[in-house]
Amino acid sequence: MKLTIGNLCLAICLLGLAVFEQRGNAHSLEGDEVHSHRDVVDWPKNLLSLGEGEISGFMATSLPTAGKTKSVKRYADTPVQALPFQVFSKAVNLRWDENHLFVESNGMPEHSMMVGIRRWIGRFPMPQSYRGRNAWAIPLNPKPAAVPRSARTGFYRGAIAMAANGVPIFNPLTNGGRDTFLSKELDRFGGHAGNGEDYHYHIAPLHLQAQLGPEHPIAYALDGYPIYGLTEPNGQATGRLDAFNGHIGPNGDYHYHSSMSYPYVNGGFHGVVQERGGQVDPQPRSTLSRRQPFRADRNAVITGFQVIEPNRHYRLQYAAQGAVSSVEYSKGESGEWRFCFRLSNGFVGEETIVEGSSTGEGQPPGGAPRGRGDRRRPRPHRR
Repeated sequence: MKLTIGNLCLAICLLGLAVFEQRGNAHSLEGDEVHSHRDVVDWPKNLLSLGEGEISGFMATSLPTAGKTKSVKRYADTPVQALPFQVFSKAVNLRWDENHLFVESNGMPEHSMMVGIRRWIGRFPMPQSYRGRNAWAIPLNPKPAAVPRSARTGFYRGAIAMAANGVPIFNPLTNGGRDTFLSKELDRFGGHAGNGEDYHYHIAPLHLQAQLGPEHPIAYALDGYPIYGLTEPNGQATGRLDAFNGHIGPNGDYHYHSSMSYPYVNGGFHGVVQERGGQVDPQPRSTLSRRQPFRADRNAVITGFQVIEPNRHYRLQYAAQGAVSSVEYSKGESGEWRFCFRLSNGFVGEETIVEGSSTGEGQPPGGAPRGRGDRRRPRPHRR
């Protein structure tokens, strides 16, 4: 029998003999270069135990205080919007024309993912194909909108901004008005996997300032305006901000800031955007087929996430009522993804999904409503 990654994964699930080592590296889109984690500042492990009144204290202690900022060279034809993304050039590819900066990535950050989530929606972070015609587009010449659009009353689907490390940023609110941070749906870095198995943030990725420093934006809103950290680029206090977390800075240009409470990032769009189906249009699609979310115990807490082989092989662990379960998933030679389930109740099974058609919180790009889709239940194996 031909040995494939998928077959190996299934065998491991059934025998329960393997011990996997977490690697502290992430690769580029092509998977042939390695990042170091030395400059990444992790968020506190107690992130998701905080109440609303404790957020300011958490944010204050989670700001980057270590690591070296990285400088980039700007050539004559390089748009200024490209500079923060160039700091993460091993994970992000850039191209541009007269109107847009196009950002290509696989949406997988170099930091750990999913750990600490207490309200898991049953999705798994998987590499996306944000490239070519499916790349993110940042306007190079943003224009103020005649009527600015709020993210408090719309844009609940899809991304509203793009972080400098190639990870999308979604609205912090769900369509029911629930704050994803306060409801404990996010990991220690403020992200989670959405309905298209696409990892994304819902609050400001302040940890990126460890590499970028205050002088660079940590993200760009999809209307083209930059999003800085908690200070001005010169390190001074921001002063008064508008309802969207933005203002006209000392240089006369409008920009947004991060904040320690809602809206966390841009609270809407000062600039012109097009809306379609409740999201900014256009924007990339997730590259994985629609399926039902995995249904873990409602009290489950994600306790571990290992990268066994970057872009191809992962393992997630969660605990519920003192018992540990795991889900391992890997990409086969034909592009299919095989999921292997070893649950604390003794269930052992597997499921396969195929890349191609798209779903996700940003479908179309946006995804099916939570709890819906055409995913088959994991198939048990008789022993």
